[in-house]
This record gives sequence, C-alpha cells and structure tokens, in this order.
Amino acid sequence: MKPFQAARLAVHQFIVAATDVPIFENKVVHQVCSTYKLTQEAEWAGRRVLLPLLDEDEEGIGAAISLRHHAPAHVGATVTVTAWPISLAGNKLICSFEARIGDQLVAGGETEQAILLRSAMDKILKNS
Repeated sequence: MKPFQAARLAVHQFIVAATDVPIFENKVVHQVCSTYKLTQEAEWAGRRVLLPLLDEDEEGIGAAISLRHHAPAHVGATVTVTAWPISLAGNKLICSFEARIGDQLVAGGETEQAILLRSAMDKILKNS
C-alpha cells in the first residue's frame, strides 16, 4: 500500500433519480433520496479515496459505514458527495464524507474499508 499521505479528497456528483427513492413492498415511501442510495454514493466516494493507495496486488472491501441525514434530496436534485481520509490504522482506511446540494448539508458520516491482498480476499470470498 502506498503511504497515507498519498490519500486525497474525492468528489463526485449524482442526480437523484426516480429509482433512488425508498420503495418497500412495492410502495414508494416518499419522493426523496433513500438512505440506501446515499449510503451507496458515500461508499463510492470513500472507495475513490482508497483506490490511489492500493498496490496492484491489493483490493479494498467495505467494513463499516455510518450515515446521518440532515436534509432531504428531492428527485432531480444534483448531490455532491465529498470524502476525505481521516486515518489509516493497520489495514483499515477511515474516511469522512458529506453529501450536499449547493451549501445545504444533506448527509454526513464515515466509511471504513479494509485493505487486503487480492489473493486473501479471493480465499475469503470463495470459502464463505
């Protein structure tokens, strides 16, 4: 793995689609971005921080995530997700993230990813 100092801020955007709303038992709960969509985008942002740190024989796997809502993101809104590295302890990278619409904070939290040799990950996944 490359040194922690190589970790950089990661930023990307997504537009909340009609398919990104919470749907349970085939019923739309409300017309705003679901927790699971925000979680997916937060994990992608944390992974984008991780990717430049990995050596060719390494891979990352999600280990934990926390997310707290602050405001809704309606269908059609453009959400900017920003993640930045907080710490690297052993093989665990922790990133903080924020999701915003303009200046409005929509959600925030942390992601944790474990860094493993690809061969070790293959064995874990094959034997699970």
